[in-house]
Amino acid sequence: MTTFAGLRRQAGKLWRAARKDRPVPLVDSESYPDEEILTMLRLLGVAMVETGQPTNLVEADLRAISKAYTGHELRVLVFPTYLIVQLDSVLATKTQIDEPSRATAQLDQAGRIDTLVQLAKARAITPPQVIAQVRAVRSWSPRFGPALTVVGHMILTLGFGLALQPTLAGLPAYALLGGIVGLVLLIGRWLPSASTVLPPLAAIIATVLTTWYLAGAAGDGLLRVLAPALISVLPGMTLAIGAVELTSIQVISGSARLMYGAAQLLLLAFGVVVGARIAGPLSPSHPNAQLGQWAPYLGTVVAALGFSLYKSAPKGALPPIAATMLVALVGQQLGGRYVDPMLAGFFGALVVVPFAQIIARFKGVPPAMVLMLAAFWFLVPGALSFVSVGEVVTTGGGGARALLSAVLAVFSIALGMLFGWGLDRAAAGLVDRLRHPQEQGLG
Repeated sequence: MTTFAGLRRQAGKLWRAARKDRPVPLVDSESYPDEEILTMLRLLGVAMVETGQPTNLVEADLRAISKAYTGHELRVLVFPTYLIVQLDSVLATKTQIDEPSRATAQLDQAGRIDTLVQLAKARAITPPQVIAQVRAVRSWSPRFGPALTVVGHMILTLGFGLALQPTLAGLPAYALLGGIVGLVLLIGRWLPSASTVLPPLAAIIATVLTTWYLAGAAGDGLLRVLAPALISVLPGMTLAIGAVELTSIQVISGSARLMYGAAQLLLLAFGVVVGARIAGPLSPSHPNAQLGQWAPYLGTVVAALGFSLYKSAPKGALPPIAATMLVALVGQQLGGRYVDPMLAGFFGALVVVPFAQIIARFKGVPPAMVLMLAAFWFLVPGALSFVSVGEVVTTGGGGARALLSAVLAVFSIALGMLFGWGLDRAAAGLVDRLRHPQEQGLG
């Protein structure tokens, strides 16, 4: 018994040393002006929308933060392009309105914003501190310069190619197209006003180059060769978040995101059509032999490296990002193999949410939101949707059945995300009820 008790104490010490410290609430009971609280809520809400969080989660977090700082009733309305926060007190009703300026692609920003949200929910930081830090975070520049950003996009494309269409002949094509598309998209860093036309322009250039010089790699279809290079502009994440909002009764936000995602897909598909018209017919070639079953796993790790460079991941985030993406891939494969291929995305999303929440509790691991953004960006069937829409546009309906499968896959992932969040909340509630006896046992 003594040995067992010693092992338990040692395990408790190791656990306490490895996990992150819980936010410590402020010791003072100072009340803050309603205007300060409103400004904090407005800036946090806008930043959360800009980092790609569903509007239903943004509303829930803002309500929790409001309860931590004031007893006044909060009214909040969150859309992808608009945000209203209002505090109703006995003396007056105060309202602030804001608009998200742009969707950020930087994971370091998403991580810091999520950390501020958790601190604010625990009332472990003052509103002026939150306001100052959010304003600073929203102005952060990418961690890596233009050269590393382009290299990251090239590596990312190669990883997605290995995961989605692993052929030996396609690897050089993926790397070349990834570098070229990365260069085109880099223009948006200096000319934000041109960001709307850059994705279809990238699709045109990639289509022309593939048709003229990479016909051998396109033996399995032009669109399947292009998809990995265009994965960074495919609206897979937008479609999945829109589906989450729609199934969470956020009808306006969900519908808007789904329509926006569909419009992005059509723009890219028409870019391919224009490129094909310029380049002429693709030379016939034979289908290429697929690489082994190890290719998707290697591709996931390679994609995690490229993702970390291209999306400015926080320091030390590569190992947990790679692990989370691998969990998503394995969950997707097991669901597709043993249950139903249409439910593959559901199982991938279902397992990745609790996994990200668990490992995010350890020191040195970025917030769970960073890990989930990376995993869902890899998991969502943006490439499948692009290929399906492209086939519909270029063949006049030949890809309609595949398009329906892509739509169902998007909603499958959305339901997996909702179930995953539900499981995580239920587990967290159970742990909270049992935490005190467990802590006594470990101590």
